[in-house]
Amino acid sequence: MTENSAKPPRCIMAMSELIILAAIISTLWAFIIPAVEAARDMKGRPLLYPWLHPWYDGHVWIFIAVCALTATATTALLIWSIRPFVPQWIRRHFPWRAPPVVRALPREPPPYNPLAARIAATFAGTASVLLIVAAAHVRSDRSRQRTPIVTWEGPLADYVLVLAISGWILSVLAMVIGQYSINKFRIDYDYWAVLGFGLGIMNFCGTLLALAAIYED
Repeated sequence: MTENSAKPPRCIMAMSELIILAAIISTLWAFIIPAVEAARDMKGRPLLYPWLHPWYDGHVWIFIAVCALTATATTALLIWSIRPFVPQWIRRHFPWRAPPVVRALPREPPPYNPLAARIAATFAGTASVLLIVAAAHVRSDRSRQRTPIVTWEGPLADYVLVLAISGWILSVLAMVIGQYSINKFRIDYDYWAVLGFGLGIMNFCGTLLALAAIYED
């Protein structure tokens, strides 16, 4: 029985969705790096990645597009290269695409366990708070030049990047745990799982919108 014809397991993660996630995260990093470097330069601190400065100086949007495309293509190539060597029983949980929904005969509904759903919602809510706090410390100065100079100001200014990264990590965990809970347990009562999964996605979308507003030229 081939991989495509075998009955798919209940818990799966499509590789196409993982590639999309890599594109989102790489785009966020491409936004963040120039902002962090500009803030360090204003404070007289050495750049973290001086070799990247010529790439984004004066053409940030090209840098963001190239970073996103490169990271996405690299992720897809790594998955394509490594996946054939992964054991079949593991590979079944990571198909290239999610299998189509097949209507089957009625069966006993799966059990309901609210723990995973509540963890997903808690992680997503905590991530939203962390991202909002981080965004509240961001300042964009356009008074001297057209390209904004982004800095951090406030009581937690030294921890803005830590807060943002923690928020993104918790958002990813909320989406993974929420999706697991939706697939594993009874969807009729899994409102917290849906909330955690949806709020995790909204955190990433909100971050992109906030960064677009901050770096609006």
